[in-house]
Amino acid sequence: MERLTDQQRLKPWKGIIFFIAILAIFYFLGPILGGRFGLIGTAMYEFIFLACSVLMCVICRVKIKEVFPIRKPTFKDVAGCVVLTFGTAAAASIGSAITALVFPQLINALAERNTSIVSNTNPLLTIIIVSIVPAICEEAIHRGVIQSSMRGIRNDLVIALIVGFLFSVNHLSISSFLGIFIMGTIISYVMAKKNNILLTAIIHFLNNFRSVIMLLITTHLNSDAVDTVTRLDFTTMPRIVLFGVLLLSGFSAPILVTLGLFLVCRNREKSYKKAFIITGITSGAMYLTGLIIVAVYIMTTMASGYAQEISSMMII
Repeated sequence: MERLTDQQRLKPWKGIIFFIAILAIFYFLGPILGGRFGLIGTAMYEFIFLACSVLMCVICRVKIKEVFPIRKPTFKDVAGCVVLTFGTAAAASIGSAITALVFPQLINALAERNTSIVSNTNPLLTIIIVSIVPAICEEAIHRGVIQSSMRGIRNDLVIALIVGFLFSVNHLSISSFLGIFIMGTIISYVMAKKNNILLTAIIHFLNNFRSVIMLLITTHLNSDAVDTVTRLDFTTMPRIVLFGVLLLSGFSAPILVTLGLFLVCRNREKSYKKAFIITGITSGAMYLTGLIIVAVYIMTTMASGYAQEISSMMII
């Protein structure tokens, strides 16, 4: 990743201290503003984060345009961002499914909370605050100040993993920790390779926008779907079935993420040929395995139901 002109003024330990300060603000101020003003309160502390990011640059005397580098994206960049949006969503669903295997109660609570957020707020306001505002303010924190403090680290993947981990911790959610970590790592890797915060903001926005639109559609246009989601209890589902659902929900992640990174980064095109073969085989294996598990479960359940029905008919 490109170093800052004054990299010595922004070290990793300063980025960690900044992160701790942001986390403290989120932990103590977030519930107060969110509880009193709802989504407006959420936007308020997001903009406080943005102000803190700019202030950090001023205090450390580093160039703002280097900490928040913005470059005109190409068509391939934008196309790659769109593909990465679906790829990170699929990858995040794998993380959520793994969480469901270990903590099924947390996934139920998360689904109910997300539904309540969009059902009690103006749709346009929800889109603005949940999709646009975090794509600006949270990117300024993580892919801006924090990732810039890590530019002295030579390995881009290590930088992406560190920033992705901190990004997930900052959301203070056990239920979505793994999914956000995966998404944050991928976005941070794009930042490390392209040094363009506009691209990461686009991916962040599209991810949040996709989630909000899906929730708005199921909440406002299809009450039956909402009831189904609300009644869905992961605690009663067999673990093997959850594993099958995990594979089906995220089977496209490997190939989509690889394709997205190829379109956005494309710095070593030859190295992607092998990656496409490996990820293609991985995606296909995940899909077939998940399909077989779920199909066997459905057929077994149906066979069991028929057996019980026949047995009841034979009782005189």
